[in-house]
Amino acid sequence: MEERGPIATIDDAPAEGRFEVNPAAYPAMASLCALVKRGAVLVFDYGYPQEELWAPWRTQGTLLCFYRHTAHENPYIHVGEQDLTAHVNLSELLAAIEDAGMEAWGPVSQREFLYSLGLPGLVEAARGDLQEYFTRRRALEQLTDGAGLGRIRVIAGTRGIDGAPPGFEPLP
Repeated sequence: MEERGPIATIDDAPAEGRFEVNPAAYPAMASLCALVKRGAVLVFDYGYPQEELWAPWRTQGTLLCFYRHTAHENPYIHVGEQDLTAHVNLSELLAAIEDAGMEAWGPVSQREFLYSLGLPGLVEAARGDLQEYFTRRRALEQLTDGAGLGRIRVIAGTRGIDGAPPGFEPLP
């Protein structure tokens, strides 16, 4: 199979707007996949396929800054005191997975992934202990909230495994 290399380059970027390109994403994923002789690589992160990241309506990119647990979009204030992040280009990572000879899966939302694994059943299994039940239920709600952590996307690469890995099967 011919390796594609990074698919997101500055030459391919939209003519207008602000956007992020991570030149280390493809080689990092390719290096990780090269270590797997049989098994899986799982990635959980906020991200989109390239066509969504660079959609005409997304003119401000996805860069976010976090200062004292508050999100904002100005990287030039609180320099050295805040965390900076941007959404991952999932197309880039999936290309690296495939080019490494692995089978690519996803993206699915973290919500879909955890429900497919049967996490709600673990919550229900604790019904005999109300404190434990409500602790698990609260955790499930936080991990699968469509406005928060449930928006995290999950992708996988597998080698030497038949069929979809757990969490990537369609929901009933």
